This record gives sequence, structure tokens and C-alpha cells, in this order.
Amino acid sequence: MQAGESKAFTTTIPADYSNEKLAGKEAQYTTTLHKVEFKELPELDDAFAIQASNDEYQSLEDLRKAVSDNLLENKQRAIRDELRETVMNTIIEQSHFTIHPVMIQEETEEMVHQFTHLLEQQHMSMDQYLMLMKKTREEYMKELEPDAEKRVKRQLVLDEVIKKEEISVAPEEVEALFRAYAQMGQSLPQTEGQIRALAQSLLREKAITRLVELTTEPEIETSEEESSGETQADSPEAAEVVGEDEAVDTQEIEEHSQPVLSDGETGEVEITSDDESAQTGLEIE
Repeated sequence: MQAGESKAFTTTIPADYSNEKLAGKEAQYTTTLHKVEFKELPELDDAFAIQASNDEYQSLEDLRKAVSDNLLENKQRAIRDELRETVMNTIIEQSHFTIHPVMIQEETEEMVHQFTHLLEQQHMSMDQYLMLMKKTREEYMKELEPDAEKRVKRQLVLDEVIKKEEISVAPEEVEALFRAYAQMGQSLPQTEGQIRALAQSLLREKAITRLVELTTEPEIETSEEESSGETQADSPEAAEVVGEDEAVDTQEIEEHSQPVLSDGETGEVEITSDDESAQTGLEIE
């Protein structure tokens, strides 16, 4: 067809069409082509680099290097995340837990609370969501229980590592996290509860890092950011890593990673809990 040309055609609407009144029926269409367009790619030169980077890079070579570095950094981050998650999952699988059902119930309710907050940001209520999913609140919470149990186990293991390895967080590290959130445009109120939540998140982040050190070979390659001596809590990325479910009024950021234990190293954890608190014991050889 050429621009300005019109044509008519007839087709049969599929039998499984969403509108049952039209499904399986014959339909007649008339279409007019108003304009023909094609994609015109710019020349890969310095002018393109300046425009594509909003004047951040002045040459195509600099832009290529920036893109390459970014791809490499993303790949390294994905590998680190995978390693961390595998170490964590492996230790949980090799651990022995006795967890009171109340802890799982409370964690499930916390997950529902967090999800409700996310729905509200999308202008939807939990009741509306459950209606769309054709589920009761009880059915939905029952589906969350396996993930809630895994989260409880993860927290118990990390809390025990914090205690055994005597991991601590300095006030200036927490303050650096507040600055990192502010740089991302997510300024947090420096309330006592928020400070405690960020400190707990950072403690558990340090515990994961310590577990990786205990169970794997040393990392061979480090990124430029790490080698520059920047502390973990000084960057916006750090806020993403430690800004877990404990942070008040902030979105939970799930970690997805899977590391491998090095040969000859084993981990054994025994963890029990009661109504009031959890007594844990950890041994890593």
C-alpha cells in the first residue's frame, strides 16, 4: 500500500476471542494508510556520543568505554548476588531449626503489610487485589507462609552470625546510609525506629558478607569502586543492598543470588525459638 491508499478485507474472529459476542464471527475491516515511515539510525560519531550522554561524554570512545564498564559492573554485581544467595541458601538447608509458628505468622503479616503499602502506591487496596485474584485473605496468607518461614530462618541465621562474629555498626555508618538514601531522592526521617531499622539491616548485610568470606575462596577480582576505598554505606547502591524489610516506610529490595561453598568447607547451624525469643547456636568450620 502507498500513503493515502485504502483497502478492505474480511476475516474471521478467533473462537476464543475475549469478547464472546464477537468470537467466531466474520468481521469486515476497512483500513487507510496515512503515512510510511522508516528508522534512520544516526552516525556513530562524537556528536552522537555527546547527544546520547547529555554532554557527559565528548567522544565516541569515551561513551563506548562507559557502556562497557557499566555492562561489566552489572555482570560482576549479578555474580556477587548469586554467590551471596547460594551461600545463604546452603547454610539454611544444612541448618536445623525449631521455630514457633507465631514467628512465621508475624512475618507473614509483615509481608502482607508491605504488599498492602505497595498496592496503595498503585491506588489499589488489598481487598481489590484479592478480589481480582479470586482469593480470600486467609488463602493468600497461607500461600505466603513458605516464604515467610524462609525469611525467618534467614534472619535467625544472620542474627546468630552477628553475635558469634561480634559484628557491629558505627553511628557514622548509619548516617552514611541516610545520606545515600537522600542522594537517591528517598530522604528518610531520622527517627529512633528508622535508625534502629537501618542499623539492623546493615548488621545483617555485614553478616552475609562475613558468611561469604567464611565459606568461599577470596574474590579474585574487585571493581574500581571497591578498590577506590569507598565504604559500603557511602553509596546509593549500599542503601539498596541494606534497605530490606526492616527499613520503615521504604520498599523492600529482594536479593536474588546463589553462591557455591568452597571444597572442604561445611556449615552447621542449630536454631530454636520460643514465644518470646529465639535461642540460636552456630558453628561454621
